[in-house]
Amino acid sequence: MILDLPIHHFNEGYLKRNPTSVEATTMLIRNNKTTVYPPFNKMPTDATYYEIPHYIKFYSKLVNLHLDGLFIKELPVELQELPNLENISFSIGDASSVTQIIAVLKSCKHLKALLFMTAIIPDAQLKKIKESLPNVEVSIHP
Repeated sequence: MILDLPIHHFNEGYLKRNPTSVEATTMLIRNNKTTVYPPFNKMPTDATYYEIPHYIKFYSKLVNLHLDGLFIKELPVELQELPNLENISFSIGDASSVTQIIAVLKSCKHLKALLFMTAIIPDAQLKKIKESLPNVEVSIHP
């Protein structure tokens, strides 16, 4: 089952209204507004930072988690409770906690691929992510 949801739909009431949604193997949460990226790899003024809800842990069949057009500051520790999570994609920016994100991703035992849709962070931090996750294919969307 694939869930394709606008950012404002995946809220606390969603799981109560859609209890069978926990059967999803792929989840796409998308930002419907257009973000314009300024030149010189600077954070856009209208960047949307998204906090993945802690009840993500109930989606135990989830293999793929994709956040389209959304920057992440931190990842919830509940991601480690997803035994099938193999692929995750999101955007990372200057307000993102690279150390916290690495710690959570290292605890995801079956993670195979990490795709940054946008990565507006120093090269040293990107290198740190790649070195910290040696068994995960880390890539950046061109």
